[in-house]
Amino acid sequence: MEAMYVLIVIFLLIIGSAFASSSEIAFLSIKPIRIKQYSKSSNKRQAKKAKRVLKIHDNFSVFLTTILVLNNIFNVLIASLSTYLFTSLLSQGQEGVLLASAASSIIVIIFGEIIPKTLARIAPEKLTMAMSGIIYFFMLVIKPISFIFGKLEESLNKKLGKKEITATENELIDIVETIEREGVIEHSESKLIQSAITFDDITVRIAMKPKEEVVYINKDISFEELAKIFYENNYSRLPVYDGELNTIVGIIHQRDVYDTLFKKEEKDITELMKEPLYLSQRKLLSDTLESLQMNKSHLAIVVDNLKNKNFMGIITLEDILEELVGEIYDEYDETPKHFFEIGNHLYHVGGKALLSEFFEEYLEDSKKPRTKAKTISEWILELAGRVRKNDVIYYDNLKMTILDKDKKVIKMIEVEEMTDYAEE
Repeated sequence: MEAMYVLIVIFLLIIGSAFASSSEIAFLSIKPIRIKQYSKSSNKRQAKKAKRVLKIHDNFSVFLTTILVLNNIFNVLIASLSTYLFTSLLSQGQEGVLLASAASSIIVIIFGEIIPKTLARIAPEKLTMAMSGIIYFFMLVIKPISFIFGKLEESLNKKLGKKEITATENELIDIVETIEREGVIEHSESKLIQSAITFDDITVRIAMKPKEEVVYINKDISFEELAKIFYENNYSRLPVYDGELNTIVGIIHQRDVYDTLFKKEEKDITELMKEPLYLSQRKLLSDTLESLQMNKSHLAIVVDNLKNKNFMGIITLEDILEELVGEIYDEYDETPKHFFEIGNHLYHVGGKALLSEFFEEYLEDSKKPRTKAKTISEWILELAGRVRKNDVIYYDNLKMTILDKDKKVIKMIEVEEMTDYAEE
């Protein structure tokens, strides 16, 4: 009869161990955003439980200490009672202890760890809300022990200079991708949010229009020639270049040129120039936007550094906006074609092609790169550094050959998807 009572106690202790193990995994698996939604529910009982879960989650170190203490108590008691039971029934000293240790270990691992932790991952939010009352009670009971460990942790963090980070950029992006897959937000919304998260890490060099693609004028040009350039290119302002200094010395507005021609005034180009805003190619886009706003300018000159002011390219408000929302075309722009499928899983891709668009439309079976680069050209330069014409770069199952390159700008790439499809 005594053995029966011991078995019942062991059974209850296994349930306690399973409870502690499952609650640990459940709290590690929950999404606080969803719990916050439950806390605003019209169902007062559900809202109360959700708020308690959030309170436990906010005191996670105390929670973990509580679970650790409970689990150890349960497992030690299971081992002790199992040893007592086996030695009593078998009347074999050493053999009974070994059998008890083996049996209790197997039982705890299967029923106290593996099964409850596996089940806890299925519906962690519901499970944590159901368990929150009991867990909170035990947290209060074991608070003195948790307090000591908490102080030790704080002391250690101070010595190590450790700062608690709620979530990294990559974790935030993973969250956004998850809620997109679940259908909570649209793909376009997901891309915009991800662009906003990584925006602060992008430098001017990534977003700028390089010198080779910029239409700029010499300071000695005539007004008639200048008016023709404005008309043909449909720009509102142009940089003025000084070849001797190898830099931009001013910005001239279309309005000022047409106004001068209309009034038939005799003026020099330099008289109409506005002082340019110079920015280092290493400047962050967030700071660049602030600089443009402060200077009430739509365009800035990108230089190697602010001492020698070697002309590298230009950056506009539109370029910055495009880093967030993607390519912007007005009614006068021709939408360029960047992708050309020339064979089975063989493509010619323009350097300006958007990386995300190419992978989504043509390379669904290939691993999408985790990168801050927006275009194919930027991504390849990030992978390989300096490249020359006919260079070959490999990524995952892709073979990429540089077909055309002009100085620092990759113009055309051949992309071959090396998969089993080629055998079909």
